[in-house]
Parts: sequence; C-alpha cells; structure tokens
Amino acid sequence: MFLRLTDNQDGTGLTATVGESGGTAVSVFWRPYPESWLDQTSWAGPVTRTGDGDVTLPVHEGIWWAFAAEGAAVTGPVSGYATDAPTPLRTRVRKAVVEAIKALPFPAVRSVTLGGRVVEQAEIDPTFADLPAVMVSNADEVSEVVEPDMNATRLVGLPHVVAFLMSNRGPEVMDVLDAWRPLVIDRFNGPRPPGIPEAVRSQVEPAVVARPEDGRQFNVRSAVVVRVFCRVYQPQGV
Repeated sequence: MFLRLTDNQDGTGLTATVGESGGTAVSVFWRPYPESWLDQTSWAGPVTRTGDGDVTLPVHEGIWWAFAAEGAAVTGPVSGYATDAPTPLRTRVRKAVVEAIKALPFPAVRSVTLGGRVVEQAEIDPTFADLPAVMVSNADEVSEVVEPDMNATRLVGLPHVVAFLMSNRGPEVMDVLDAWRPLVIDRFNGPRPPGIPEAVRSQVEPAVVARPEDGRQFNVRSAVVVRVFCRVYQPQGV
C-alpha cells in the first residue's frame, strides 16, 4: 500500500491518494511538520475510505506529515505542502527550507532559541533582525544551476543563502559554530526539504556574504548556500 499527497492549491487542504490497498477500510492520519516524523506530537484524524482512492485532509497552509493504515499494514510517512492558491515552485522551496531550519536542534545562544529567530529577507542584512538570528535569502547573488535530466525534464538547482548572525566576536561564537555547521550540512547535504514533490536532492555550498555597495563582509559568523535541485518540465519543440 502507498500514500501520495497532492496540494489542492485552493485552501481546502491536501488530497491523499491511497493505492495498492487490500480493499478494506483505510484510515489516513496527519499532523504538522516537525523535523522528525517520530516526534511525539499527536496525529489528527483519521479520515477513512474503503480501498484505493482519494480523501481530503482538511489542513491549513503549511507542510504536513501523513500516513495510512489498513489493519496491521501501515505506510511510511509522506510529506505534503498545502497552499491557499497556486504557488511558484521557488516560493514553496524557500518556505520548506525555512521550516526545516526552524526544526533543527540549534544550541541556545544567550538563552535565545535560534529556531524561533529564522528571518526571511531578500538580502542578508543584520540590521533587519534581532541578533542572534538565522537569516535566509533567496540568493540573488548566487546563480541557479540547470542540469540535463530526462527527455522532457531538467533539474534546476535553486539557491538559498543561510546565514547565522551574531553581534559580537566573543569566544562563545566558536562553540555555537561548532554545532551550527554540522547541523545545517547534515540536514541539507543530500536530503530533500519536506513537502516538495519536485525536489530530487539538496546540497550545501560555501558562501561569503558581502555588502553590495562597498564589498565589506558583514558581521556574519557563518553562511552557506543551500541548493535544492528540482525536476521541472522542459518545453519541447520550437
């Protein structure tokens, strides 16, 4: 048995498609996305149907886990991204990267939980955040990468600059960086962000964030590029 989630793109939630069931009662459960589906947050539902087919999960906009159960048979968890309207792939990928970062177990910095200070900005600029913080930019200064794929598709690598910002240069910064770097690398160097069916893989690349007007480096303790490769349709013909 398998379960697939599709965004309705109209605020009504996700369509959950059950396949290869045994033809008896199937229950589908769901819950908001955390980093690990093994988290003990309670599951909502179920919605039920008999055999293969679709059910609607009445969820609000965001990323969700779901699984299906038929007697003793249980599917693995799958993630889906529910939107209120058709949303560009680049926006969905950026939001998924942000949600994955929020869920990372960062160490507290000056009693601040970094997962609660993840800020989205068009460019990395510490003046737009209460420091310490994590800032995510859609990386205008980093080019997209296009790779060949199958006959009718291509892989597009969408970049996002992820920076850890801190307002001082004290020795405690080094301890934070020792934890920050492996957390981000382990999460994004290979594994896909949640809820993006087009995503094939992710990778982490080095980044240097500089002021565009004078070239001086910001007071950024660590910055990387998280690049998410997505399979997109390649128009054919002339």
